[in-house]
Amino acid sequence: MSPLPDALTGRAHARLSVPGSPAERTFGLVGDVAMAGDGRTFVLDVINREVSMFSAAGERTALLGRAGPGPGEFLGPVALAVDDAEGGLYVLDERKQGLDEFNERGEWRRTVPLDFHASDLCFISGRLYVLGARQGFLLHEVSPKDGAVLRSFAPDADSEEILLRRYRAGGYLGCASSGEIAFLPSLRPEVTRFSAEHGTLLGTAAIPGYRAVRVRPVEGGGMQFGTPDGEVPDYGSSILPLPGGDWLLQVGRLEPSASNPHEFISVRSYRLSARDRQIRPLAVQLPRVMAAGENVVYTVETSPYPAVRTIPNSLSEMLP
Repeated sequence: MSPLPDALTGRAHARLSVPGSPAERTFGLVGDVAMAGDGRTFVLDVINREVSMFSAAGERTALLGRAGPGPGEFLGPVALAVDDAEGGLYVLDERKQGLDEFNERGEWRRTVPLDFHASDLCFISGRLYVLGARQGFLLHEVSPKDGAVLRSFAPDADSEEILLRRYRAGGYLGCASSGEIAFLPSLRPEVTRFSAEHGTLLGTAAIPGYRAVRVRPVEGGGMQFGTPDGEVPDYGSSILPLPGGDWLLQVGRLEPSASNPHEFISVRSYRLSARDRQIRPLAVQLPRVMAAGENVVYTVETSPYPAVRTIPNSLSEMLP
């Protein structure tokens, strides 16, 4: 099979960097990227347990957090979200089971506790939605002030089984300004969409060509990812809204016997169509897309060193 054309061919791009540090070694491992409406960009480094804040010009203006259990420190940060109404940054810390809020200047404000384990979050018009298993539901509208669960939807009774919780509730959320939420599970070959306002299921679509993952514990702790037939497994990677109601979703193919869900051999990209609600593979090769704005796309490189690229195009311009 012929390789897919590279969507970045002929397009200008740069790397986010810090003076005095090689651009390809600015970060230990990029876990998430978030954008604010004023042009600020935030990059979560899950190895160094810190968040870099960059200006619209690409200069790092603040370093948020550090490793530790104290105020404004991180134990296990996994995801970022910018409050699209107030402008503050929220960092989801899986091990602390809470959110750390930072203001527009990058100053820590408070820790917001959660009463459930969460894996992703997003905002729509100032309302916070969090992904995680709680009382038989997967999605929850949460108060960004005190962490109280205001309502829950996306029922999934199997997520209450402790051995199935990660399989059922782990993954990525995409929030569209239209009020639609899309959930891409890490370990299941489907995308489900919900109304943020009403919590109703809008549809479920299967991802074609997906190699389902089997997860098993390994001696000494941790989990190993594999498939029953020994083939290289797939793992949900990212999901972002596109203009017109479509969605871009990406699935990573893991290294054989991988123990880290970021060790991708390759990333495949798909479009979920608003017209017929079917998922189809894209006929171009894209790197892993972490965030996209009206005129900029942020992608992450994982080999040989972690780096974040900025591409001065809209995501739609890069897709067939």
